[in-house]
Amino acid sequence: MWSIGVISYILLCGSRPFYGRTESAIFRCVLRANPNFEDMPWPSISPTGKDFVKRLLNKDHRKRMTAAQALAHPWLRDENPGLLLDFSVYKLVRSYIRASPFRRSALKALAKAIPDEELVFLKAQFMLLDPKDGGLSLNNFTTALTRYATDAMMESKLPDILNTMQPLVQKKLDFEEFCAAGVSVYQLEALEEWEQIATSAFEQFEQEGNRVISVQELAGILFSSLPTKLPPRSYTLSPKKLSCSSPFTASSSNSSIGRLTNCRRKLSEVRSMATEKALVVCGSGKAEAVEAALKKTGDCKWTSPVCFLVCWDCKHYWSGSGADASIGVNYGTLANNLPPPRQVAEFLLHSTVINRIRLFNADPQILQAFAHTGVAVTVTISNDQIPHLTNLSFAQRWISDHIQPHFPSTNIIRILVGNEVISTANHLLIRNLVPAMQSLHTALVSSSLHRRIQISTPHSLGILSHTTPPSSARFRQGYDTHVLKPLLSFLRTIASPFVVNPYPFFGYSPETLDFALFRPNPGLFDQDTKLHYTNMFDAQLDSVYSAMERLGFSDVAIVVGEIGWPSKGDKDQIGVDVATAAEFNRKVMDRVNSGTGTPLMPNRTFETYIFALFNENLKPGPVSERNFGLFRSDLTPVYDIGILRPTVRASDPPENNRRSPVGGSSGKRWCVTKSGAETEALQRNIDYVCGLGLDCEPIIEDGPCFLPNTVEAHSAYAMNLFYQTMGRHEFDCDFDKTGEITSIDPRLVETSHLGDSHYEVVTNKGRVDLEMDYEDPHPRPPRSSDPPPNPHSNKKNSTS
Repeated sequence: MWSIGVISYILLCGSRPFYGRTESAIFRCVLRANPNFEDMPWPSISPTGKDFVKRLLNKDHRKRMTAAQALAHPWLRDENPGLLLDFSVYKLVRSYIRASPFRRSALKALAKAIPDEELVFLKAQFMLLDPKDGGLSLNNFTTALTRYATDAMMESKLPDILNTMQPLVQKKLDFEEFCAAGVSVYQLEALEEWEQIATSAFEQFEQEGNRVISVQELAGILFSSLPTKLPPRSYTLSPKKLSCSSPFTASSSNSSIGRLTNCRRKLSEVRSMATEKALVVCGSGKAEAVEAALKKTGDCKWTSPVCFLVCWDCKHYWSGSGADASIGVNYGTLANNLPPPRQVAEFLLHSTVINRIRLFNADPQILQAFAHTGVAVTVTISNDQIPHLTNLSFAQRWISDHIQPHFPSTNIIRILVGNEVISTANHLLIRNLVPAMQSLHTALVSSSLHRRIQISTPHSLGILSHTTPPSSARFRQGYDTHVLKPLLSFLRTIASPFVVNPYPFFGYSPETLDFALFRPNPGLFDQDTKLHYTNMFDAQLDSVYSAMERLGFSDVAIVVGEIGWPSKGDKDQIGVDVATAAEFNRKVMDRVNSGTGTPLMPNRTFETYIFALFNENLKPGPVSERNFGLFRSDLTPVYDIGILRPTVRASDPPENNRRSPVGGSSGKRWCVTKSGAETEALQRNIDYVCGLGLDCEPIIEDGPCFLPNTVEAHSAYAMNLFYQTMGRHEFDCDFDKTGEITSIDPRLVETSHLGDSHYEVVTNKGRVDLEMDYEDPHPRPPRSSDPPPNPHSNKKNSTS
């Protein structure tokens, strides 16, 4: 779309939007200059034509028009080119249905404020999805994909996105809510009317006319969106207010939502203090947390409630399902004291917001442990297998033996061939690396897995021959044209990323420690690009980018496969301690997920994997090699970088890292069947939930929750399983009006049959625990008829 903008500019005015005598000069012009729309003939060109070109030449790709939006633009609309299904709408809708009430409230306010002219595109997309009875369900999105999808959409993993939109089975989007879901905040910021839109949205929250948003106003909006409201005494608030001295200025920035860096830094502090029971926006809880959070923001001035709500989105620490943020870790196993894989998987799923792991092998026990969790898994093939993988039959057997038994129940997204192969200087491995990757990809194609699983290989920064300044970086001579160029060409062809392992830890000296740790420092000035670097991580990534650009592959995505800092080192080693490790890793995660990007790659996020999950006591080398872990072998944190869920962060982990049940004030919620729900409808609920691949084994015959063998009992299990897994949104418990949410712990209601209470089922085997996370404080003695205990379970005489 950028290229079309450049071509349109040239066709309309006869000159280029960016000029330079060399390619590097043109690139610098693109970075620093803006196209000229003032000189002739631009004053004589229609406003819509000028707007069309401007929106295509926006340097922030998130604010640039998509192809479908361009065809619906007023300048082209009269040409009637026909409607296109927009891929971005699917991604925006997915983010919306998985977002918190906090974020959805902000988006609804924006959608109500945008002018009618901007609604034309959304209306066209809505009608293209063929709404039934005025609403859109998952079936509408699926049918439209079948009817209109292009090859490019299929290659972009649109079917995978569709699979994450399951909540739309139970909930329809009307046009008003579709507009809220389909609106892009970034694109709204690019409009000339943005200030008017933001003001109008602001006024929907600020109802007292005093230019500030009181906590009462904010809480009122949020509580109205919750499934159940708390009694007034639960949220008595003091008159602290959210300051808005100017609706469009921040204390340290001239731009709006996208660049409020200081505010986001404050919000990072707020996230770390938030707890599950205190977050109004995340469910049942006490609104005092909103007041405390606002106190914490100090002098941070917000452009509007839209800024506050969109930036401080509780999904990042509540459900761990943020569509944009990606938190990954390397799961190494060079230790003799690690917990069983199943326990690790449950811990990551329920106690952290980590949503990606990278394995250094394809261990079947670990892959099985992560089945049905949704955690994205990257597996690695060891270096010694590379020569064998050049044989297609061997590659096909490897896929058959190690991938197909676990996919798709385990969300395997990528296979890494070897680890830092070029740095080994083993010519046999290096020579066979690309052929092995090609052979493995062919094996994926033959198994119809190539659109779901990527192929790549990770590299150390040893592949670079020069890194200072970053713009001068190049790949090592000999490897550049003979290995890395064909490798990058292959990655571009199959739409896979270039994986690098930048480690500022291995590149710092006592003099550059602040530069490595993102602390205030003089920085590094690149004379060629006139860009200033304030940290080593940005400089390392831009060095890789520059080397790729020299070979003509700047468009290939970059993934950070490993990065970390040890918490313990050799005696007298400077900058190696728990506090420094926590500081570095926390700042890395903030950096890669902020959307700031790097000086040469602005406005980008980077899929990143922290090294490592555990301290590994069998790793060879210096002390630091055995102390890169975020967690100890007993699953207690070495330090927290903001990845622990609030309930874990708020107190010390209980025995076996399981949370004890508490009373009705815990802030927890459960999905239960409504009294009088028809049996046929409940059976459909069971079929739907279990058909998604969620763990329904406990309610099959001989399972611990099979008895009583009734549709009502099994449906109670399945519905709450879905509700808890999908993030505890209100619509996750609708089930065509057969489910309801309760804050009363169903385990505390004693009953002997379903007629007295539809919240709990009591059997001769114990209670059917609707939260699947309960240890009975008064367990019955074991019986001879009981199944043998599960050696990997943390529960004592537990039931589901």
